[in-house]
Amino acid sequence: MNILFTCAGRRNYLLQYFRDALSGTGKIIGVDSDINATALQEVDVAREVPSVHEEDYIDSVLQVCVDNNVSGIFSLNDIELPILVANRGKFTDEGVALFISGSEIIDICSDKVKTAKFLMENGFHTPKTFVNLEDAIGAIENGSLAFPLIVKPRWGSASIGIRRVNSNRELELAFQYTLGLVSESVLAKVGQIGRLSEERVTDGGSVIVQEWIDGEEYGLDVLNDLAGNFNSVYCKRKMGMRAGETDRAILVDSSELESMGRRLGETLGHIGNLDVDVFKSNADGRYLVLEMNPRFGGGYPFSHELGARYPQALLAWAASKSFDTSIQTKSFNKIISKCERLIEIRHPEM
Repeated sequence: MNILFTCAGRRNYLLQYFRDALSGTGKIIGVDSDINATALQEVDVAREVPSVHEEDYIDSVLQVCVDNNVSGIFSLNDIELPILVANRGKFTDEGVALFISGSEIIDICSDKVKTAKFLMENGFHTPKTFVNLEDAIGAIENGSLAFPLIVKPRWGSASIGIRRVNSNRELELAFQYTLGLVSESVLAKVGQIGRLSEERVTDGGSVIVQEWIDGEEYGLDVLNDLAGNFNSVYCKRKMGMRAGETDRAILVDSSELESMGRRLGETLGHIGNLDVDVFKSNADGRYLVLEMNPRFGGGYPFSHELGARYPQALLAWAASKSFDTSIQTKSFNKIISKCERLIEIRHPEM
């Protein structure tokens, strides 16, 4: 079984986890728009492809699949998920499985307004979210919303464009700044793909205002099988952040968080891993779900180092085999931290 990772970037550790899970029974293939991407230095086959928004991106990835007898694809980038799903049929016709959730689930997770609506409708706590500046100012004036607040892109990735504001003046400036940032960046294209486009035109807002939650931050890795059935959840307290990703974490033994993860997996019905950001409010002790990413996130290696074996599970299911959950353990007494390391670039641009 040969597995392809798109937008491989810097996720060397994740590719190594899958290599270990394959145990020599298949190859790891990686593609990226930059042949010098660090993850491509440690795959069996590395290929450079166009940017995800270029017209020939899908055809280029598909050709890599055909040339290397790829069985399935994992995406590591929020922005390309709807692009791949919109072209699922092209891959299926070549016998290539996309280990990616359906368009409706990706839509819910990528659109922060729909994320908030889904969470509220299904009994989860989430920060108050406003899709336009006037509604947010009105809520401040009537006392239902208070500073500090967060301004950020409605369709966002990697913490791009997030601003904390503490006054009406800062709110107005940050809102206009983020509007401009979105229009000039790749984020402008995220809401224009597939079924998002028509709704984006009608509701307008590409920037949201959200309640600021003061409290401890947690991350959940919620694993569903390839039919969308819940399997397991790992709950971590984030002890440090860097460039929008978890940098240091510890596993927590929380029945409340585990129940939340199970309910999210069962209600959403996603495929594979769901990376969930959760805050525990200092004000009232509630757990509030902030965001959901239907893919492996930057926090997964902490779960893996603390006992999770999601790559083994996914590869077993892909091969129509059962997964022995007993190989998963949970180490609650370890703090895991990321660190930098140096590798040689094997495909230098000379």
